[in-house]
Amino acid sequence: MTLALPRPLPASGLGVGRIQAPPEIQLEEQKQPRIWPPHEAFYIEAMLFCLHSLESSLIQANRLMDTIGDWPDEDHQFEAGISSILDQFQNIAAQAAALSRFLWPSRNSSVHSARASQIRKALSVSDDSPLKNRALRNLMEHFDERLDIYLSEGIAGNIIPCHIGPSPIEHEVPTHFFRAYYWDTREFEALGERYEMKPILDETARIHNELIRCANEGFRLHPAAGEQ
Repeated sequence: MTLALPRPLPASGLGVGRIQAPPEIQLEEQKQPRIWPPHEAFYIEAMLFCLHSLESSLIQANRLMDTIGDWPDEDHQFEAGISSILDQFQNIAAQAAALSRFLWPSRNSSVHSARASQIRKALSVSDDSPLKNRALRNLMEHFDERLDIYLSEGIAGNIIPCHIGPSPIEHEVPTHFFRAYYWDTREFEALGERYEMKPILDETARIHNELIRCANEGFRLHPAAGEQ
């Protein structure tokens, strides 16, 4: 089954230009930090960048998987195709992690927390969102360190760098996948950790639509009508 993000009509241009906050607004921000309205456009554009990259990888992964049966029989070409698909899933995970940081920042300062709270409210993102799960986000942010630990723990058994197919059946000799995608469970695996992709794709598609709405409503971060 193909998963794809919807493609709404493109939003109008930014047209923001050079902006200086009036003194009274600057004083108000000091009392209760929040995003100054003309600056909301930059947060919307930054999050849309993550989602456009994610969407591009999803389209490419779907295209490659739809044609997997037509690939040449040469081992090196087949392996290159598998690696390319996994590259797309890894980028999806990385962009979802980047989007998560806008919603739940790593640093818990008042400025960052207020910004994140305002964005979550505008996009109707709850604490039940799959993007709040820090496990996948930490894996993407600290992949180099996780790779150090993964390799230092010692790996015995069958080692497969890249794999796409159904979930493996357990054998007496363990099998280790550096990266894998299991199409029966829609899970992406990296360094021995598995993550369901469908909930992430569903949530990012919903947020994508919300951001397009905000962009089309003057690049303002406010909840949809009826949800305020």
